[in-house]
Parts: sequence; structure tokens; C-alpha cells
Amino acid sequence: MARLQKTKKPKIWTPHRYLVAAIRKTWRWSPERREALKKAQVKPNHWACAKCAGIFTRAELTTKRGRKRMRMQGAVDHIVPIGKQPRKFSEYPAYLKKTFCGVENLQVLCTSCHQGKTNNE
Repeated sequence: MARLQKTKKPKIWTPHRYLVAAIRKTWRWSPERREALKKAQVKPNHWACAKCAGIFTRAELTTKRGRKRMRMQGAVDHIVPIGKQPRKFSEYPAYLKKTFCGVENLQVLCTSCHQGKTNNE
């Protein structure tokens, strides 16, 4: 018996996925993010979680290509969530305003606290 092959609808290309990725990558170098990390830093490469007050560090990991990298075991989190990614160009000003917020809206969380907060949102 022959199997019926599913026909996939071709996805319509939009630039939004690429724009959001570029915005997030740019935010990683924002002065507000660096200031939040500096405030949470206990000693070099050691940060305090704003929720559980636990200390986390950087850990060494190996990439798929075998390169050694250091990665922080936590995240800089927005206290007021950014929300959904924009789907129209008219939604970008609000998205940018929420993404590039002040230091008072940022907190440094360990991986487990950040995951729990993200799941609740």
C-alpha cells in the first residue's frame, strides 16, 4: 500500500525573524545590560542571583566544532517582560522601547530562577 505524501505549504519569507535576532544580539552589548551585570557581580566571574541570592559563575563548554568557550550560568532578565516578537513594522517602536529599557527594569538571575520565571510568563 502506497503512503500518501503530505504537501507542505511554502512559508512566506518575512524579515521579522532576522530583525528580532539582530536586535537581541545588539542588546547583549548595551550599557544597561553591562551595568546590571556590574551591580550583581560579587567578585570577578561570580554573580549573585536577584531571586534566590545564590552565586553563579562562568562555565567552560565545548562547541560543536570543538572550540572552548566560557558561558555565564545565568541571564540578565527584564523584570517587566518584553512580550511577543513583532510581526508588523508598526510594532517595532514598542518592542525596541521594552528591549532597551533602563537598568531599573533589569535583574540578573541564575539559570534555574530564570527558567522558572520564563515558564510562568
